[in-house]
Formats: sequence, structure tokens, C-alpha cells
Amino acid sequence: MFSTADLHTGLFFLALFPALLTALVVHELGHAVAGTLAGYRVVACGVGLGRPFVVRRLFGVCFYGSWGRLVGLTLAVRERMTTPRRAQVTFLAGGIAANLLSAAVAMAVWSAGAHLSIV
Repeated sequence: MFSTADLHTGLFFLALFPALLTALVVHELGHAVAGTLAGYRVVACGVGLGRPFVVRRLFGVCFYGSWGRLVGLTLAVRERMTTPRRAQVTFLAGGIAANLLSAAVAMAVWSAGAHLSIV
């Protein structure tokens, strides 16, 4: 039969996939928002490789989700061939900044829940 340790390991890996998927979506949305603020025109933003199972257009951006590898992609273009370094850094750092912000929010919610004894 299965031990308690096996059950906990299974639950951990079962919870890991939605957590990674959420972090990946937040990361790609961070690139999209930062790219827009840096003057890029964001064309597409999505998660997964392969044929998309969902495609939605919102604010002129094509958002997609597909099965397959757990990877993200944000496509953005500028009107000019040369891109200022500040715009490039802003676009590239947007994903990391979004992940850091979501981690800070999650820690604040966790901390508030611990003080209220609801977690």
C-alpha cells in the first residue's frame, strides 16, 4: 500500500503544475505590460507549444494557450529598427518583476492568513 510520505509527495506534484502554470502566465503578462509601457506593440502572448486550444484577442493582443511543453512566449515589435537599451531592459525585466510582485502579494496574503488563523 501507499505510505503517508507517498501521499504527500503525490499531492505536492499535483499542486506543482497549477502553481508553475500560474507563475508562467504571470511572467508572460509581465512582459506584455512592460513591453507596452516601453513603447513596444505587443502582438501575441501565450503559454505552451503546439496547436492552441484557446485563442482570444483582447486590447489588440492575441492571447493563446496550448498543450505541450510548459513554455511561454510574448511577441512584441517596435516601429523603428533601433530600440533604446532602456526599452529593451524594461521589456525583458517585466517578467521577473511580475513574478516578484506576485510572490510579494502571495507572502502578504499568507502572512495575513497566519495572523488570522485561517491558513
